[in-house]
Amino acid sequence: MRSGKTNYRRISPWLAVLGLFGCLGPPSVVAVQVEDAPGSENPLRANVVSLIRALDRLGCPLPDKVIQELSARSVDAESRRDYREKVERLLAPWCLIEVSINPESRVKAARGPASARLSQGQPTCFIVKVHNEAGVTQALAVTGPHLRTAGDNAQGWLDAEIRHLLSDRLSGQETEYVVLCVRTGQSGKREATLVFDVGQGSQDLGFRAEVPILFTIHPAPGGQPLPHHAP
Repeated sequence: MRSGKTNYRRISPWLAVLGLFGCLGPPSVVAVQVEDAPGSENPLRANVVSLIRALDRLGCPLPDKVIQELSARSVDAESRRDYREKVERLLAPWCLIEVSINPESRVKAARGPASARLSQGQPTCFIVKVHNEAGVTQALAVTGPHLRTAGDNAQGWLDAEIRHLLSDRLSGQETEYVVLCVRTGQSGKREATLVFDVGQGSQDLGFRAEVPILFTIHPAPGGQPLPHHAP
């Protein structure tokens, strides 16, 4: 039985330098040419192109087939609705978390279909889908009782950070995607509760901004890391 309001401390700032090691080794080259998107014409297309490039740069690329379909343009210009539906269909299997922000700026979060598989000691990146009815332009943050913090936290075993794509915060568009980077030194099966917010007081009532996730963590010694986005 839970009482009172959950108060989680922010995660350690070590993740600000995550790009200096781990899955961010020498940049790879996206096998499929990604066409530049005119952001003013379709902000979602610009967001998706940035997502493709960010995941590739982080060493966690989407499959070439998915990139090809996301990047392809029909002979007749697609409507924004058609493009959004295509993006949601193609990216759904790779989303670990789906975040919803209602018109009152309350945040809810739910588990997506992607498998929560990690490699011990190696940063792993997942996709987070954001449905933003309020047009919020604050940063999406992740906290939780199992995340390591700058202070003492006996339960902390996981580092996690949200990476926005076109700026350091949400764009305010109704649908956009961000990246969740996580890392742990543990192995085996471990559960962590992730909590999402866009500022103080934005978590939905009934703790619906909290998502418990059972991670399967592949041991580091001898062997290749598990695929980052396997559904």
